[in-house]
Amino acid sequence: EVTRGDGRCELCKTKFRFDPQYAENTPDRLPVHEVFLGLSSRILAKWLPFALRVLIAATLWLVFAPLLTASLYHGWMHRPSSIPSRWARDLIPGDIVSGAIIAAIVIISFLSLMSFADFSFFAVQLQHPERAEEAQRRRNDNDWVEDGHLDGDA
Repeated sequence: EVTRGDGRCELCKTKFRFDPQYAENTPDRLPVHEVFLGLSSRILAKWLPFALRVLIAATLWLVFAPLLTASLYHGWMHRPSSIPSRWARDLIPGDIVSGAIIAAIVIISFLSLMSFADFSFFAVQLQHPERAEEAQRRRNDNDWVEDGHLDGDA
C-alpha cells in the first residue's frame, strides 16, 4: 500500500504498488531467539568496538599515565635506577594515586601560569597602548623579514 501520493508514477502516470517480497516458506512471525540473535549481533558489531576504545582510553589515562608519572617523579627525586623497584604489586595502587595527583598539579600549574601570562600581557596593553602598538609593529616587521624580504626590499 502506498502511503504518500496517489500511487502513480510522476512521469508516466502508471499506477504502481509495492508488495513485500519474502523467500518461500518464510514464517509469519520470527521466533524470539532469532530476534535476540539479530539484535545481539548488531550490538556486538556496532557497540563493541566503541566500548573497547573507551576501555583502552580510560585504562591509558587513569592507570598508565599516572603510573608512569609517579615512576618518573620517583626516579627524578631519588635516582633513575630506583624506578624498577617501584614496580611491585603492593606499590602500584599508591603510585597510581600519587601519579594522578602529580599530573593534576602539573596541569593546573601550567594552566595557571599561562592564564597569568595572558592576563599580564593584556594588562600591559591596556595600561600602555603605545607599547602594544610598538610590539605589534615589531611583530609585523619580523614577519616581513621571516618571509624572506630584506629591509630594503618592498
